[in-house]
Amino acid sequence: MKLYRKCLILGLFFVLIGASVSITATTQKNTTIKSPSSSGRSWSDDFSSYTLGQFLDGDPTDGGWKGWGNDPTYGAFIVDTQELSVPHSVEIVDESDLVHEFFGYTTGQWTFIAWQYIPSDLVGETAFILLNTYDDAGSTNSWSTQLRFNADTGVVHSDFDGNEMWLVYDQWVEIRVEIDLDADIQDIYYDGGLLVSKSWKDGVTGGGAANIGAVDLFANYATAVYYDDISLSGDMPIENICCQGDIHFENVGAGKQLTGTFQVSNCGDDGSELDWSVDEWPTWGTGWTFNPASGTGLTPAQSWIDVVVTFNAPNEQNEFTGVIKVINTNNPADYCEIDVYVLTPKTKQYMNNPFINFLKNHENMFPILQKLLQRLGLY
Repeated sequence: MKLYRKCLILGLFFVLIGASVSITATTQKNTTIKSPSSSGRSWSDDFSSYTLGQFLDGDPTDGGWKGWGNDPTYGAFIVDTQELSVPHSVEIVDESDLVHEFFGYTTGQWTFIAWQYIPSDLVGETAFILLNTYDDAGSTNSWSTQLRFNADTGVVHSDFDGNEMWLVYDQWVEIRVEIDLDADIQDIYYDGGLLVSKSWKDGVTGGGAANIGAVDLFANYATAVYYDDISLSGDMPIENICCQGDIHFENVGAGKQLTGTFQVSNCGDDGSELDWSVDEWPTWGTGWTFNPASGTGLTPAQSWIDVVVTFNAPNEQNEFTGVIKVINTNNPADYCEIDVYVLTPKTKQYMNNPFINFLKNHENMFPILQKLLQRLGLY
């Protein structure tokens, strides 16, 4: 009978130990997480990845396209009426005022290309626009390039220098803008011919920046024109943010101050410089601090930057997860995330456990189990 009781107790013990081990198991990881979207050396969109009939209005699946001022009213449809790259193009018609922003293009030489199809039955005036600065509120908007395609006059007109060329109908025509941000010069070509050469910063509104901010495809209530194979390419080295590590704590006291570390680097092109900052962190816990919380001029040749994280664990006893988001401040769409995990266990469940209490009352019977429980923190 005594042997049976001992076996029963041992069985219960191993069930308890198995449960406790499953609770305290720790998964270690040390990964590099690159951003899901980055500026890269070049950008392009041939509209082939979108669904026929999709309305580009700022939805996360719209590839960065949105209506002017982030107003979905001014979006545009994906169509197959005309296409340069099969199967789709984008239709700019009626209220369409379609915008795509760019970040980090502040020096060097760049070429912006858009292929345009104007039907011979065009009615009204439509426009192709490049801005050196843009924001949805309109507080910083500055135009560099504005081409107006007028059905009544049959010409493409460059604002506000007055240069014009005859429109080409019923075929795909290249609009090409060669931009030298360092020299503040842009050369605008239409159908292979030079339309105008002028300042980039003062091209339309004046007082602009050495920056490529956005493209705007503006219908101006005209009938449909189509765009396809739009691209921005150049030779300037582009920075890209990368992170590695995670913040992982288990079996910590509620409210306890914790300190962890992760790392940041520039994994972009040689010669690029990264400005970065910590942008978001979990809403649980208190006293979040980061040292350093930001940095400038980080090159790929430099080593990883250690970021020390200090915070207080939540006062509740539970499992907490979240992320720390670190952004490229020149291109917020380029970011990386660090996983955060904190477990504040409910230790009270062991204090009144009948099995643990039995062992405490019969210490001489199970000295080995007593030592094991002590090592596990259960005794």
